[in-house]
Amino acid sequence: MKKFNLIIVALFVALLAACNFGLTGEVKAMLESSSDNVKNKILQIKEEAAKKGVNFKAFTGTATGSKVTNGGSALREAKVQAINEVEKFLKIIEKEALILKKNGNSSQFLAMFDFMLEVTGSLDEIGIKGIKSSISEEAKSNPVNTAERLVEVKAKIENKLEGVKKRQKLDDEEKKISKSKKKK
Repeated sequence: MKKFNLIIVALFVALLAACNFGLTGEVKAMLESSSDNVKNKILQIKEEAAKKGVNFKAFTGTATGSKVTNGGSALREAKVQAINEVEKFLKIIEKEALILKKNGNSSQFLAMFDFMLEVTGSLDEIGIKGIKSSISEEAKSNPVNTAERLVEVKAKIENKLEGVKKRQKLDDEEKKISKSKKKK
């Protein structure tokens, strides 16, 4: 009798887990595919920049700019291209989150957040560091388990990426090295 009860409990737990956790097959497959495409494009952008003379091996833990490697304009272009790819992915995430807003559960939004972390983590390879870690730290104190929270985190990532994009100054403007030069 105990064995029979254990089997029923195990089946119930398995059924409950299948119904309530994670993304549905179609959405999950689409987001996995999009995530993989973005990560592959970032690797391709990195390879193209390396062919133009950027030495990614010269990057240190904090220095990831043209001061530590050759190919300054190629590096800046590569960073902007990578940011544009990530922004496209973030729009897909936002669209899916808003679709799931009414009947989605927290595990679905957490799974979408994990995809966002994977993609932003791939930016480290091209020299855009710290976005994944800062977003992860913030999520520890305020979990990303609703559509609203996911869209909020997406906006924060976009703001950080926009700041990086502005610092690249591709239109040959004189680059400001330090923000501390602005005195009031």
